[in-house]
Amino acid sequence: MGKQGRHALVIGIDEYPHFPKENQLKTCVADAKLMADLLEDHFGFPAGAIRLLCNDQATREGICDAMEELIDRTGDGDVVVIHYSGHGSQRKEREGERHDEGDGYDETIVPHDSGRRSFPKPHENRDVFDDEIHDWLLRVNAKTPHVTLIFDSCHAGTITRHPSVGIRRVPRDESPRDAGEPAPPARTTRGGGRFGDRHALIAACREDENAHEFPEVGFGALTYFVYQELLRARPGDTYRDLFERFAPQVMGVFRDQRPQLEGTWDREILGLRDFKPMRYVTVESRSGREVVLGGGKAHGLAAESEWSIYPAGTRETEAPPCGKVRLTAVDAVTSRAEILEESTPHVEAGSRAMAISHLHSEVQWKVEVRGEPAAALRAALERALEESPLVALAEPNRRGDARIHFLTPRGGVEEVPQLCGVDAATWAAVEQSGALLLPPLPETAGHVGELVKGLGRWCRYDHVRKLRNTDPGSVLEGKVAVELLRRRHGSPWQPIAPGETVEEGDGLAIKVTNGHDAPIYVSVLDLGLTGAISQVHPVAGAHESLAAGGTLEIGTLEGDEIDVFLPEGFPYGPEDRAGEELVKSSPPPGRRISAG
Repeated sequence: MGKQGRHALVIGIDEYPHFPKENQLKTCVADAKLMADLLEDHFGFPAGAIRLLCNDQATREGICDAMEELIDRTGDGDVVVIHYSGHGSQRKEREGERHDEGDGYDETIVPHDSGRRSFPKPHENRDVFDDEIHDWLLRVNAKTPHVTLIFDSCHAGTITRHPSVGIRRVPRDESPRDAGEPAPPARTTRGGGRFGDRHALIAACREDENAHEFPEVGFGALTYFVYQELLRARPGDTYRDLFERFAPQVMGVFRDQRPQLEGTWDREILGLRDFKPMRYVTVESRSGREVVLGGGKAHGLAAESEWSIYPAGTRETEAPPCGKVRLTAVDAVTSRAEILEESTPHVEAGSRAMAISHLHSEVQWKVEVRGEPAAALRAALERALEESPLVALAEPNRRGDARIHFLTPRGGVEEVPQLCGVDAATWAAVEQSGALLLPPLPETAGHVGELVKGLGRWCRYDHVRKLRNTDPGSVLEGKVAVELLRRRHGSPWQPIAPGETVEEGDGLAIKVTNGHDAPIYVSVLDLGLTGAISQVHPVAGAHESLAAGGTLEIGTLEGDEIDVFLPEGFPYGPEDRAGEELVKSSPPPGRRISAG
């Protein structure tokens, strides 16, 4: 970890003096001491840089002061860990507050001195709200992106944004925050990158599940299994690797507890390095000789393609495949496949699948090639197209989805007038309208791969853009409303009228209202001006529902803004024209935005 400082705040609370007996806990202090020792002994955190708060030290004031002190001592690029074991809860949002939760409740962690007015011995609610934790994270992230949070409590999955013994959940407080209660601290400017890209959050369970204590081992279930796998972690292991090892163990003991990993999946554990992930989809489940893969049409998968299966945690060249499957049915975001071959270890949930055969030709973009490149150069292009799973050469005299032009110096063609008079031989990729899809590229064979890869990106974009729910009997028909909002120069958020132009520098947000009588799960993709597809909501790994009748605002929270800008050099030619961005949500339809 180099010369970067290492700092930790570790909190464990078993004793809640203002709660009934059945809401006391037994293993949270043990969790905290276990993790503090692990950080010092195994990961080299200096003892003086680990702040440990247990029971009566972990009051609201104690936690808030410790967080401020942690921010003060964190330096640029330092490694920071926050671990919390205790109760998690919720409290009703204050009237008029923004709807960033989706269910009308703020998530909280419960300090030692908090209570509930509804308990037999009433006491004020002194919970620490997700708004406050969000603010602390913004301020830490302004100094460093190397932040790890481990929350072994209920409701932890959205903490950054029924009582039972051994369950780390207390009844949510139905009374909204009083107007006289302290407001969260003033927000500060965040560091670069979206908020969810600057930390890793390991949460005990989904929002509707329980975080269990594990009395047989004397620790919380999440903490125990995370601890075991951290001990086994090798240099270069990422949070993705860690999660794929401990999550199945937790679920194997407690079926109603599915841990969550959000944020920087491919960062080295408690380290500074980010790794390019292996391109794979996960085996989500297995039944007999059939498996379900966590990828579908939105990811470019197609029926009849074949995939190699590797054990969980495999890197590109670490191990031979343990099986092979063929896709039999492909839905929007999942696929079913039959197992063709299998060895030891077996194909199971958590395994990684990599494509080994071309996608079905129906999903490939067909491209025409115009011009007269040298024979060797044309052969290199045709070879790259033959090897591409997303782009193929159009049949002779057949119209393609796009065209590749080979332009000679001062030649150009009428179909690419914006590039007439090029000074050197150039590749130009255009859609059928003649608009450039990619920046013009030099004619060398070394740029052929870049050319084909760029067209593949547009093929994937085209398929995602065309995804529709065509079920005439869909229970969500007309039940979900999507509204785009804009903010200019710090002014209040305002709805964007159809056909209205959004300018560079504007803030963009999305408001989703669930008119259905059951919770829904909302995903929002940004289909960008260069063919790139990015997930706007939720944060990678998050599992967050929008309650019946609830409203969710995406992009209004500081640190989670959606910036509007034109990519450098767009639209790759000298003419100045606006672009069209597509914001696509599921289940509602997409909306186009003109960016000028």
